[in-house]
Amino acid sequence: MSVALDLTIQGYQKYIFYTFPIIFLGGFLIVLIPLMINLFFAWALFPTIKPDFILNFNSVVLSQTTFMAGKYYTNPVSLVLLYLILPSLLGGLFALISGMLSFYLDNQFITITVGFVLSLFLTILTSIFPHQVFSPVLMVAGVGFGYVPSLSSFIVGWSIAFILTLLLFVLGVRRHAFD
Repeated sequence: MSVALDLTIQGYQKYIFYTFPIIFLGGFLIVLIPLMINLFFAWALFPTIKPDFILNFNSVVLSQTTFMAGKYYTNPVSLVLLYLILPSLLGGLFALISGMLSFYLDNQFITITVGFVLSLFLTILTSIFPHQVFSPVLMVAGVGFGYVPSLSSFIVGWSIAFILTLLLFVLGVRRHAFD
């Protein structure tokens, strides 16, 4: 009897270790590839002149509206890479949320659209409570439309959501994947 239990546990672990990274990587790449294509064409068509605070006074990048605003004037490529990674991480997280919900809900339409609805709901809450709730839509814009939290609070929030999604994913696999 312990051999059968061991095989079932190995089946759960194998399923989790194969599907969880694939779902995350799929969401990550779905966001990253179009942004990289856009970046490639932008760098191919427009000159890459290092920004200057005095010359670019009409498009000032401030720390209240942009992550790591000081990098824009000293090392703009690192800021561009940051803004490629942040939306990709959120895309991977939203793909994981949809994948996790697929264990609990039978309707494919709901599991696919829940990321959009969650993002829309957070955007509405951000307009009502501007300094308490952060919308992923407003945070990944190059220059934010309002208050942007610190990068460390973004990483902590993303990590908490990732761990919560992982735990619910594992529970969903144990309860529903091998029925």
